[in-house]
Amino acid sequence: MYCLDNIDNIKNTVRPKKTAHVYVPYNCGRKCPFCESRKMYDTLNVSLDKTLEVLRRIADSDIEDIMITGGEPCDNLDYLGKMLDILKDNIVYVNTLFPSESAKDITHMFDVEYPCVKGINVSRHLNTYEKDSAFLYAPATDDVLGSLKVPVRINCVIQDRRAPFSWVDSVVRRWEKQHDHKPNLELHFRENFNEVTAENLHIQDSPFLKTLCENYKYNYYNMGTSFDDVSFLSDSGMTVYYHKILPYSICKIGPLTILHEMVVFPDAEVCTDWDGSKDGLEEYCKWVNYKL
Repeated sequence: MYCLDNIDNIKNTVRPKKTAHVYVPYNCGRKCPFCESRKMYDTLNVSLDKTLEVLRRIADSDIEDIMITGGEPCDNLDYLGKMLDILKDNIVYVNTLFPSESAKDITHMFDVEYPCVKGINVSRHLNTYEKDSAFLYAPATDDVLGSLKVPVRINCVIQDRRAPFSWVDSVVRRWEKQHDHKPNLELHFRENFNEVTAENLHIQDSPFLKTLCENYKYNYYNMGTSFDDVSFLSDSGMTVYYHKILPYSICKIGPLTILHEMVVFPDAEVCTDWDGSKDGLEEYCKWVNYKL
């Protein structure tokens, strides 16, 4: 995170983190209706070679954390391996559906081949589209995720903010079964980021959050410039999060402009926001010692 206007204003509140958000340079064949990246992959000319060159520059920079996303990073394990080979000395996280057809190979990649992968974020949104024909391949079963050595964060987008406790608890108990033998598994209930704005980011009026507050042990509250997290503990000690995040990377707060990360698109274009903005790109790259 970099303050474009005056970095000194945030040095005493949080250590600025140097991060990059990298889209994989290959399309996903699933065409899931909830995917926010489909149009981008259909219109951009993806390039593995160009992306690998950007990753080499990232590996030589001061960037600390890299998030690899898509699309579906695990749709092409050969290309993903080429990316991770370059980032082997960095800290990497991967967003994935964790498809069942290659679960064994994915498990070996994350647990054995690439210790640089420090965690994976797995989509399990519990909507009807997870059962319909939009999924060409089924996602891996819960016990596969529960057997991984790498830390796992289960992402569950909230579709019904007034969901009854019985439904919420059924989701918690579903993942508690895996947490029993995998203590580094977390459950994240996430608000739909398309409904989150700078004005309502820190307004905690959700009935869903109230349900969590009334039924689980409060753990801590973490407020950032682009996110809001409330953490709870279930009966088994599994961490359950209520998470809100803005749908963009650049955040304006009064006279300040906060750049949260460098964004690398599937065509290897380097930007500062998910809409392709390059506001403050030169300043951010200079801060992280990345050569444009």
